[in-house]
Amino acid sequence: MGLLKGVGFRGLSVALLFFNLLVGLVVGIGANWGTQLTHPLPPATVVKMLKDNGIQKVKLFDADSGILNALSKSGIQVMVGIPNEMLYSLANSMQAAEKWVSKNVSSHVSNGVDIRYAAVGNEPLLSTYNGTFLPTIFPALQNIQSALIKAGVSNQVKVTIPINADVYDSGGSDLPSNGDFRPDTKDLMLEIVKFLSDNGAAFTVNIYPFISLYNDANFPADYAFFNGYSGAINDNGRIYNNVFDANHDTLVWALQKNGFGNLSIIIGEIGWPTDGNLNANMQNAQRFNQGFMSHIKNNAGTPMRAGPVDAYLFSLIDEDAKSIQPGNFERHWGLFYWDGTPKYQLSLGTTGSNGLVAASGVQYLEKKWCVMSPSASLDDPEVALSVSYACSKADCTSLGYGTSCGDLDARGNISYAFNSYYQINNQLDTACKFPNLSTVATSDPSTGNCKFRIMIRASSSSSENSGAGSLEKPSCLGMTSTFSISTPQTPTQGKGMAGNQGNDIVLMEKEKLMKKIQKAECKISKHQKRITSGVSTWVKHVILCLAFQVGFTWILTGNRVWRCSDYFLFLGCYLVLCALGWLQLFLTGRYYIQSVMKCDRRWRECRDLEGRLAVLKGSSRVQDFDDGHQCHIVLGIMALLCVASCMLAMFILFLEAFSGNLADVKSWALVFRFLLENWDVKFEKCGEFVMTEEFIVLLLTLSKLRGQLTKNKGSLEIGTLVEFGDDGAGTRLGGGESMAANQGRDAVVEAEKEKLRNKIRKTEATIADQQKRIGYLKSAGRELLILFVALYGRFLWIINGGQGLRCSDYWFFLGYHMFLCAVGWSLAVNGVYYILSIKESDRTLNECRELKKTLAVLDGSNIPKFDGEPSQNAFGVWKIISAIVLNSLVSDMLISCFLLFSATFTNLCREGGAE
Repeated sequence: MGLLKGVGFRGLSVALLFFNLLVGLVVGIGANWGTQLTHPLPPATVVKMLKDNGIQKVKLFDADSGILNALSKSGIQVMVGIPNEMLYSLANSMQAAEKWVSKNVSSHVSNGVDIRYAAVGNEPLLSTYNGTFLPTIFPALQNIQSALIKAGVSNQVKVTIPINADVYDSGGSDLPSNGDFRPDTKDLMLEIVKFLSDNGAAFTVNIYPFISLYNDANFPADYAFFNGYSGAINDNGRIYNNVFDANHDTLVWALQKNGFGNLSIIIGEIGWPTDGNLNANMQNAQRFNQGFMSHIKNNAGTPMRAGPVDAYLFSLIDEDAKSIQPGNFERHWGLFYWDGTPKYQLSLGTTGSNGLVAASGVQYLEKKWCVMSPSASLDDPEVALSVSYACSKADCTSLGYGTSCGDLDARGNISYAFNSYYQINNQLDTACKFPNLSTVATSDPSTGNCKFRIMIRASSSSSENSGAGSLEKPSCLGMTSTFSISTPQTPTQGKGMAGNQGNDIVLMEKEKLMKKIQKAECKISKHQKRITSGVSTWVKHVILCLAFQVGFTWILTGNRVWRCSDYFLFLGCYLVLCALGWLQLFLTGRYYIQSVMKCDRRWRECRDLEGRLAVLKGSSRVQDFDDGHQCHIVLGIMALLCVASCMLAMFILFLEAFSGNLADVKSWALVFRFLLENWDVKFEKCGEFVMTEEFIVLLLTLSKLRGQLTKNKGSLEIGTLVEFGDDGAGTRLGGGESMAANQGRDAVVEAEKEKLRNKIRKTEATIADQQKRIGYLKSAGRELLILFVALYGRFLWIINGGQGLRCSDYWFFLGYHMFLCAVGWSLAVNGVYYILSIKESDRTLNECRELKKTLAVLDGSNIPKFDGEPSQNAFGVWKIISAIVLNSLVSDMLISCFLLFSATFTNLCREGGAE
């Protein structure tokens, strides 16, 4: 029993030792999976290839749904990427960040995808970007983290930013201990590093020893590798004999000096290309990658940080559609060719095999190649044009000095270009019809290291490579979609491929474009007819409506005294005018504006088609088109709203004209009620009226309303009021003589006059305060108006110029417009308050005048003269109308500005791609 226990213990010990040995061989090696290929392998094939080679982690540059679905329940850890083009929207919209996380992280995590990191951007601080992403990278990082927390996956999925290694340096020294973040990026880097540290994330850096060798001819070549360098650097006892360790520890020192020495580091990209440059070849790539794997397999780490190195090799597969702006080597970083074939022997230490395992189940096209015809002459003038055309549409980066096909002769170079074009276009017969230069061969023209490769068959699954959050895929290089304005090289018209009558594909493409152009021009013609008809009808309706308004206003502002019974007649006329005018204006204006916008879209479509056709013809000249009709749209909307302003002003004038009549009706009702309740009529002798002070005031009001109050040389005459005495003779009320005869009246009159004087003093004080307020509002309105006009003019100048505007400027201009709206509506509120203050002052002034008139009657003095009615002096109706029109115009300008802003950025974002 004890022996069995001993054997069991020893067996367990051996198992644990074996497990530790496996773990010690390599710790979580990963690979970058790029997707910029003309013929990508099916995602399921790539996932199987990853598993067959023991690659436990993969780093993506987007969040392609097809790839993520293939990685579901595969046991492979995933780092999803966010393209730099999305940083602006994610930085400025929490909703956009939540939507991205929900669609590209949460849904796939719940589907069994082992997502560990969300990479926000990819080397966004590169100097070639000229600081484009500096303002957005950190806010985007914060919003993505908040979205992960809200989605409940932040414990599993961490944020990071793949950073280029030039954000830190050693201050001109070779010693890593002098390392620190560059001064121009230090503040931003410390914010990012602190945020990563606070959220338990890692710092991701891309280290490329090849780039150091590529950029500096004096860089020691052996120092880029992990063996053979004799001039090791001694940094206070730490020995550096390769640039990777030195670069890595420079970052460690930079983190340590700023208080983040324990922050985890991920090597996001590291590798070596195999073609496209003198130093990019199979031997150097195998030497570097195998040296790196041996360097990290025993978890030795670097001199400053011992332990396992978390790294992603760059890259998994060659990408034959990748941009070659940095260099021709950009398409040759893969451990595998684009068909999944290993390039060289490499032991990753993750399997029992000492080499890479190729992709399985890959299907190829037929074994035939497009080569230069034996009968063709190198002196043929079509040769240079045809080769240039083929290379612009395919991949010729393996041609040139120091490349894998650098030893080919002239005919071999031409054949390689023709075959690359032929294979990328799926071996179409028409893709090997270079004018009297090409022929299809069935024998392999490959020589030595230069391989004339056969393209794989494109499957439906591999051709669909789009998903939320993914980068815009490079244009397929097939003949059906190769002709775009951005084509780098095209033959001149009448020459080469584009001009050859036998090139059926080019001719077919031209015919398609010509048909599309004809359709677009036909639609443009229809829209222009609608616009012309709409303008004519619209102008007629505007003139008719304005004529009605002028006539209506002229009648209202005439000298005729309108009666209260006229109110409903004019109200009915106004409502009919509004119904007819606005119905016609709205329908016509809306129809006109829509036609203009549709015509504008057709113009842009036609211009793009003409540009494509010009490229096919080899012409650089593209017909000039009208850039748009935004100004027509804005003017149309402003015209509509100006008519609205005039009608609103007319409505206010209409109310002013009848407000006095309505007040008269109210006064008549009060007088009639008082007569019923307070007249004491006695029929003695000829009759006697017992009149009080209040009754006299009301009679005066009644006389004024009936037109019986007249001015005659400054004295007051009341023609029909008489007092009957004992003798039955009537005596006119005038000069206050009959009033004095009534005993006890003087005391009542004096008390009433004192009340009136007190009221007059209060109303005069109120008027003074109101005038001060009106003056302040007028001054503030003037300043706001100047500011608003300045901002509005600047906004229109920038938008109408349209030069240098990008879709990413949307949020800046939206903020600008919101500020403009704040100023504009402040001006509008100020105007409304100004109008109300004028009306209130007008009422107070009228009240004060009536009180003074009543006091003059009680005093028996002449009624004081006033400088016209309130509606004709400083507090006139014209000022109210002016303020209303100004407020309406401000609204017009804001709305037109918003419409112009929306139209501009709708076009920009439609042409440049939504962010």
